[in-house]
Amino acid sequence: MKRAALLLILVLPFACKDQGTNPVNPEITIQSLFALNGNGRVTLGWTPPFGNPPEEIRIYKSTTPNFSPSPQNLYASLPGTADRFIDSMLANGSSLYYRIVTTKRNNGIDTHGEPSNIAIARPFDYSSITTIRYDEHIQPIFTSSCAVRGCHVGEENGGQFSLQSWSDLLNGSEDGAAIVAYKASKSDLIFHVSSDSLVAPTAEPHMPLPDFNLPAEQVRTLIRWVDEGAPNQQGDIPFTTTPQGKVFVVNSSEDLVAVRDVETNLVIRYVAVGKAADSTSVFGSPHHVKVDSQERYFYVTLINAQQLWKFDINTYQSLGKVPIPGQPSDVVFSSTGDTAYVTSFVSNPGRVTLVDTRSMQVIATILMTGTSNPHGILVSHDGSAIFTTNAGSGNMSIINPLDNSYSLISLNRDGNPFFSPIAPYLVDASPDDRYLFVTDYKATGDSVYVIDRQANPNGLSRVLPVGGRTVHVAFTPDGTRAFVCNLTTGSVNVVRTSDFSQVVIPNVGRQPHGVIFTPDGTTAYITTENFIGGDPPHHPTAGSVGVSFVVVLVIPSLTVVKKIEVGAFSQGIAFAH
Repeated sequence: MKRAALLLILVLPFACKDQGTNPVNPEITIQSLFALNGNGRVTLGWTPPFGNPPEEIRIYKSTTPNFSPSPQNLYASLPGTADRFIDSMLANGSSLYYRIVTTKRNNGIDTHGEPSNIAIARPFDYSSITTIRYDEHIQPIFTSSCAVRGCHVGEENGGQFSLQSWSDLLNGSEDGAAIVAYKASKSDLIFHVSSDSLVAPTAEPHMPLPDFNLPAEQVRTLIRWVDEGAPNQQGDIPFTTTPQGKVFVVNSSEDLVAVRDVETNLVIRYVAVGKAADSTSVFGSPHHVKVDSQERYFYVTLINAQQLWKFDINTYQSLGKVPIPGQPSDVVFSSTGDTAYVTSFVSNPGRVTLVDTRSMQVIATILMTGTSNPHGILVSHDGSAIFTTNAGSGNMSIINPLDNSYSLISLNRDGNPFFSPIAPYLVDASPDDRYLFVTDYKATGDSVYVIDRQANPNGLSRVLPVGGRTVHVAFTPDGTRAFVCNLTTGSVNVVRTSDFSQVVIPNVGRQPHGVIFTPDGTTAYITTENFIGGDPPHHPTAGSVGVSFVVVLVIPSLTVVKKIEVGAFSQGIAFAH
């Protein structure tokens, strides 16, 4: 848009005609008027009329809210091509109110647009802030620049994303969370107001408008406020409680663990691990996340950093880490939670490391002759056995937790002792511990291997053809079904345990990887890596390493109801109350 020179023209009251006596012309009505608060100045901006441009733009100003345009408060007149107005030499902290009326002569008759919304302005020196307070420093930015007619005002805008209050902000939008406490670099609001992709990814559309930037000090204040936890005026931090539970998702490409609130389906935290937590560390590549049975702590395996990390489940504070050799992949716990069993994916013979979770120290190592590359690990529901899936040797181990002795179950159908055509990846047990379902990570792996511990506890019972390159498998809480994620086909197979019949859910997402359920079994959450040919984020974004998704699927209809954006390359997933 070609900009006109911004010459402020003071107009005396007797020079202004009362536009109320002239016809209204909707085609020249300003859609939205907003204000950018600066140090001793206010910049007004507006979205242009839908029709042809007006001939004149009249600025009205008052110190009284809810005022009506009149000759007495006419402040300035601009050419109809102007797209902004700067009011300067103002007292910081003062509350000012502006409206716009456009005019145009039509067939010899003076017409005017409807008066604009009232733009609420409050000039302020944002560089002078020491302690950020929401009501004084954050909400005024939203009130002046965002929560105006036709924009982020909730019900007035068809129920869309609202910035009229702190609680409205926390509700997010249909696309997800607007902010993630303590993580401005993962907050969608910051993506849209910042122009610096080194601070955070930048997204389209730029706000408030493509040609209008919030003052740099305001953007820095917003970033600092989010990184300090995004508190309200009373100091409350968003989502410190999650009444219906939360879901943890590892984002392997970013050294992050996303935390999603079950009630709102919003991402509420990103927990840093590896290099994201310590810039001097090597890249961690988190793989699995697990919650202990008491739901006091969650643990993350870092394959590349070769570590196991421990976190408080409520505060998300790191409570320790321990080196684990051989690329630690998966972890489970004793019934008391005092001992962790960790598989090492690169080990021959296969290795399971025992860790005292109270001290985060290694207390024992199990070397399993006849196995290599153990990946998945599972504790039976009755606690009597621990199972590992050994991807390099095509078999499973059954460990006795009382003395750490073990036995092997071969999953090799052709009996070749020198080459395994399968790569057992992960395992889950039915709630009664009768069935073990084992996935196959071979590129040609299109099967699930079933062990019936009642009929044949030490051998393969049947093979179920499913999709391609099976990854996670999980039984529903009632044990009637098992969900199998097929990495290469983008589908999930649902197997009935009563007769092993199957239903295929196609097009779940790009590379479905992990699956868990709510305790009542009504909802499944499925992670998608979204790495190869990935789906884009909801808004075009620059400076991001990408996104992946958590798919929300309703049971028993098996209907996908939502896809939630999280960090890049989602794999392991866990639930906690």
